[in-house]
Formats: sequence, C-alpha cells, structure tokens
Amino acid sequence: MTLLDKKNTHSNVTRELIKLKAQERGQARSDEVRTTVQNTMMLIAAEVDSNRGIYPHNNGALSLAEVSRRAGIHFTTLFSPKQRTLGAEVKKWLEEIKTLKAIKGTTVRRDQASRLADWKALFEGLQQSHRDTELDLQQTEVELLKVRMELENAHSDNKTLRAELASMQKVTNVIFPRKSK
Repeated sequence: MTLLDKKNTHSNVTRELIKLKAQERGQARSDEVRTTVQNTMMLIAAEVDSNRGIYPHNNGALSLAEVSRRAGIHFTTLFSPKQRTLGAEVKKWLEEIKTLKAIKGTTVRRDQASRLADWKALFEGLQQSHRDTELDLQQTEVELLKVRMELENAHSDNKTLRAELASMQKVTNVIFPRKSK
C-alpha cells in the first residue's frame, strides 16, 4: 500500500461526516469565544459602574485590545471571518460605554486624583477619630483606677466598722425597749 492509496481509504460519506464534525467543533469554539467576550464585557461594565465611571485597569484606557486581553483571546480574533460580527458588537459596545463613562486617560487621572484626595481626607478623619478615642480611653482608665481605689477604701472602712461593731456586741448587749402605744 502506497501513500497515495492511503489518501483514498475514506469513502465520500465518511469524508462528509468528518467535515461536519470539524465544523461542529469549530462552531463550538466560536460560541465559546463569543460567550467569553460577552462575559468579559459584562464584567468590565460592572467594574466601570462600581468605580464611578472609571475603568480601573490599564490606566483607565479601554479598547478593543484591552477587551481581547481580558477575555484571554488574541486581538486579531475579533477580525477573523467567523468573529467579525462579534468584533463589530464589541466596537459598538466600546463606543457606547465611552460616551457614557469617563474612559479617557486625562479624565481618569484627574478623577483618580480627586478620589485619592477623598480617600486621604477620610483616612485623616479616621486617624483623628482614633486619636480622640485613645485619649478618651486613657481618661476612662484613670477614672476607673480612682473609683477602684475609693471602693477599696470603702471596703476597708466597712471592714473596720464591722470589726468595731462586733467587738461592741461582745462587750455588752444593748437592748432597746419597745415603745408602747
């Protein structure tokens, strides 16, 4: 059997079946890419929404290449014949999200600076609150120490008075007469 004879070992029906199976596998991969890219787009939209309209990665720059990178596919995949419609869908989505949100680099840097100032002010407020609480705690601990010393003195005085009372009762029993009506 020669190499040429091996080529013709499959019947036409078998060749068609192999071709159909390959097309099904290719379609499954295409569907998987579509699902992955759409999920990535939803994730990016959620991140932008949760960050006050700013894309939190890549210095705020959102592009077709960034969506591809996040989806784990090559950038050129969106230009292939089978994925052109997906590429157009992603481009349209990018245009929509860029018009709605602050995705440009300068706006992002300016907004990041204002957010940083907000966080710094919040941190400084919390730091001052912590200092105030620490001072209150120290004052309360001093007051607690004073009250404990007073309580200890009161217990000591009480013990002394009880001892005196007990010694008086041993010496004489004083009976107080009842008042008559």
